[in-house]
Amino acid sequence: MLFRSRCQFSWNFNCGKFAEFMKRFAISIAVIVTCLFAYLLGWTNILAVDRVEISAKDSEIKNQIEIKLAQPTQIIAIGTPIARIDRREISARLRELVWVDSVDVKRNFVTGVVKVSVSPREPLARLSAGPDGATIGFLSKDLSLFYLPKEAVNSASKAGQVDWGKLPTLSLGSQQEVLKESVVTLLTKIRGAGFTVLTVSAPDQGNLSSEIRIGKRNLDISWGTVKEFELKLKIINELLAQPENKKIGKIDISRPTNPVVK
Repeated sequence: MLFRSRCQFSWNFNCGKFAEFMKRFAISIAVIVTCLFAYLLGWTNILAVDRVEISAKDSEIKNQIEIKLAQPTQIIAIGTPIARIDRREISARLRELVWVDSVDVKRNFVTGVVKVSVSPREPLARLSAGPDGATIGFLSKDLSLFYLPKEAVNSASKAGQVDWGKLPTLSLGSQQEVLKESVVTLLTKIRGAGFTVLTVSAPDQGNLSSEIRIGKRNLDISWGTVKEFELKLKIINELLAQPENKKIGKIDISRPTNPVVK
C-alpha cells in the first residue's frame, strides 16, 4: 500500500513537471511565432505596399493629396512593408490641408493596397465679414468658426457634396456659443421646411432674421428667437396662402400671436 502511494505520488509529480514543461514550451513557441510574424510584416517585403489609391472624384483634389503625401519625408512608398505604414502620420500630414476635416486610411495586407480618402469640413453658413481680405470665415455644424484662404474654399467645394459658393451669408453679432447654437438650429429648421436660406442676421439670440426663398419669391423673415418655430412656420404658410399677401416682402413673426406683414 505504501509502495502504491509512493508510485502514485511519483506519477503525479512527473505529470506535473511535464505539464509545466509543455506550458513553457507552448509559450516559447508562441513568442517565437509572434516575433517571426512581426519581422515578416515589418521588416521584409513579403507583405509590402503594391500601390496607393486616392479616393477623390476631382483630379485636382487627388493631385493635392498625392503631392502632400510625397513631400519629404515621404510616408507612403511602394515596396515599404505595409505594416509600417503609419495611419496617424498620414492623417496628420493630410490635415495640414486646411480644408480637410477627417482622413481615412485602409491597409489591405493581402493585396498590398493602401486606400486614402479625405472628408472636407462641413460649413452651414459663410460669415459676412472675415478678419482680413485673404480668408473667408465659416460656421460649421459643430458650432466652430474657421477661416480658409480663397483657393482652399474652391478645393473644399470640389472635394465634398456642399457648394461652398452657395452657402447663406451670416452676420453674427458675437461668438457666444448660445448664439451660434441658435443660428445652427434656425438654419436646420428652415432647410427642414424645404426653404432656401439666403442670408441670416443674428445680432443676438433674441433678434434672429433671415432672407429665404420660397418657390420664386424672396421673403425677409424676422423670427425673434428659435422658440415656437413650428407654430411660426404654420402662421407664415397661412399668411402666404391669403390672396392679399401675394406681394408682401417681409413678415415679422417674432410674436406669433401678432404677426406683421409688409
